[in-house]
Amino acid sequence: MHANIEVIEYGQHRGRGRPGKDSQPTLIFHIQAEILPKETAITIATEQAGRFILATNVLDADKLSNEDVLAEYKAQESTERGFRFLKDPLFFTSTVFLNSRKRVAALAMVMGLCWLVYSLGHRALRQSLKRGSQTIQNQLGKPTATPTLSVSSSHQPIISSLE
Repeated sequence: MHANIEVIEYGQHRGRGRPGKDSQPTLIFHIQAEILPKETAITIATEQAGRFILATNVLDADKLSNEDVLAEYKAQESTERGFRFLKDPLFFTSTVFLNSRKRVAALAMVMGLCWLVYSLGHRALRQSLKRGSQTIQNQLGKPTATPTLSVSSSHQPIISSLE
């Protein structure tokens, strides 16, 4: 639904420089309108929005509230990001040929240690920002309090944002 529609018409000369004496301006139209939300449609769409079920075997709400279950579910994103990091071509695991079980185990250990250092750096950066109630600029120049650590294609560390 809309209200207060206004059409503004004005002339504008095309091209560079000062317009000639006989030149006719091109008509430009701007529409300004105030949009009013249709509450019933918003309510219906909200009720039809997707839902999902989170289940746990901890039935005591004092031990694990619904909000805690949701927070734990959302915390899995960090683990998923870790596996994405390990699969990153910049990590060079796919370019290494290993022909013994010991070397495969050693590579897995090195990868695990790399992920640990990455996670600890990520955690330390966020905690430091939170303690100081500060933000830093992400790669777009916008302030963020939830940065991530990343590596660019030029192998230079960068800070990106989850926002």
